[in-house]
Amino acid sequence: LCPLRIAPVPGLADCRERFENADAVVFASSNGVRALAPVAGAWRWPPVVVAQGPGTAAALAWFGRASTMPATPYDSEATVAMPEWSGPPGVVLRVSGESGRELFVETLRARGWVAEPLVAYRRTRVPLSGRDRARWRGWRGRRLLVATSGETLRALHAAL
Repeated sequence: LCPLRIAPVPGLADCRERFENADAVVFASSNGVRALAPVAGAWRWPPVVVAQGPGTAAALAWFGRASTMPATPYDSEATVAMPEWSGPPGVVLRVSGESGRELFVETLRARGWVAEPLVAYRRTRVPLSGRDRARWRGWRGRRLLVATSGETLRALHAAL
């Protein structure tokens, strides 16, 4: 049960020149890969492709793209610490959804990189069906709820 729908943003093909001229691209999630890779399949990919975690690396591999990954915990802080960013600054794109964390972009900019976000997908709230609402109500009193983001939890709260 997910109260959010993930969909590519319109106009992704318009980012081709930015993508092909970048020195590196960082995919923050598999959602970004699934949104951009089908559009960018035949484009020239940057020489450095970074997946922020193993799920993202698996999604890139599914599209035939090799990638490097940071050490755990697979977050922006670990990605910023990778040796890829210790050489001469260049142009890097961070592929994520709307409202993605900006720590990676801001940190690399401070180091002299031309770092830009590339918004590839958006999350939109979807209403829960009557059946799904009944299932959630049946779970009241449970002691554990796993939500993969604060946004998911807020959307669930609003849907109920």
